Amino acid sequence: MLIKKSLLSDIKSNYFKVSTLSNHRIRKAPSITSLSTVEAIVTFLRQTGGNDQLHQSLLDIFDQLVDKQISAMGKTIYQKNYLNKFCT
Repeated sequence: MLIKKSLLSDIKSNYFKVSTLSNHRIRKAPSITSLSTVEAIVTFLRQTGGNDQLHQSLLDIFDQLVDKQISAMGKTIYQKNYLNKFCT
């Protein structure tokens, strides 16, 4: 059997230190330190760019979207399904 080399193995891996907690309040996350995709991208860009305020507008828009989704579902549903829920 011939095994081909995976193209993914050629991609360089990058790791970064997470110094803030996620503000994504409408998901079930594996841990309290898990970030949404937008938050992870902004964190990575800030750390590689050396500017802690870089791309703040992305996070502001993201927060507005989350607020609108919570408002649309109502306080009771939000509290029942999302408040302090983490996957284990």
